[in-house]
Amino acid sequence: MSILNYLSDLYNIPDDINDKIENYIIFPQNKNLLDDIKNFKIMKDKIYNEYNEQGFIQNNDILDEYNINSQFDTDLLYYFNDLKLYSEIITENNIDKVERLLVYNLKKNIYGEKRTLDNFHINFKIPILSRINRYLACLTINERDDFFEYIKIPELENAN
Repeated sequence: MSILNYLSDLYNIPDDINDKIENYIIFPQNKNLLDDIKNFKIMKDKIYNEYNEQGFIQNNDILDEYNINSQFDTDLLYYFNDLKLYSEIITENNIDKVERLLVYNLKKNIYGEKRTLDNFHINFKIPILSRINRYLACLTINERDDFFEYIKIPELENAN
C-alpha cells in the first residue's frame, strides 16, 4: 500500500482529490510552463487595462475603430510580423513564433507553409478572442513584455 493510499484511507480523502494529488506526484509540471501560463493571464489583463486607459471599449462591433479586441488583434498581427505589413513580407521571426504551436506544425505538414501561414493570420472565420489567445500564447514571457511596451502610447506616459 502506498503512503498516499494509506493517508487517503486515514483522512477519508475523496478519490478525485486523491487522483489529483497522485497525478502531481507522478507527473510534476514543468516550472517554466507554469510560469508561462501565469504570465499569460497576468499580461493579458495588463494589456486589456492599457487599452482601456487608451480609450478603447469592449463591444461586439469588431469594425468599430475603438473596439478593444480589434485593436489588440491588429497590434498583435503587426508585432508578430516585426512591424511590417503582411502584404509586403512575412518575416522569419513571424514564422519562428507560429512554429511554437503544434497545430501550425501539423497543418504545415499537410497543407504547406504558405497556405498554413495564410490560414493562421488571415482566417477571419476564427473568433477574434481565439486569435488573440493564440497569438499571445505564441509569445514568450519576454516577448509579451516587449509587446506591452510597444502598445503603450508615449504621450499618455508623459502626461501622468
